[in-house]
Amino acid sequence: MTETALYAGLVLAAVVLLVVLEGKRQERIYGKASARPNLLGVGLLEVQRHLQADRKVEEIRKLNDEEAAPAEEDASGDPARRGPAGRPGGS
Repeated sequence: MTETALYAGLVLAAVVLLVVLEGKRQERIYGKASARPNLLGVGLLEVQRHLQADRKVEEIRKLNDEEAAPAEEDASGDPARRGPAGRPGGS
């Protein structure tokens, strides 16, 4: 075995040992993990939380764009009337 391979093996063993010790530390602080941790479910909930925030930003931008849009005018030059929910027409 070369000297580099020996060092690589020692580093790998140290990393594995550190990961195991960190798991034990967290178990001591937070309690024992459930029998079947659902990491995929937790990950999907995190993704959903991020996507919902993006969706809210998109809706706010859309509302701001609609408010900033120039007023429409009909043929007589009067601004178009807006009905419920911002649709043209109505009272």
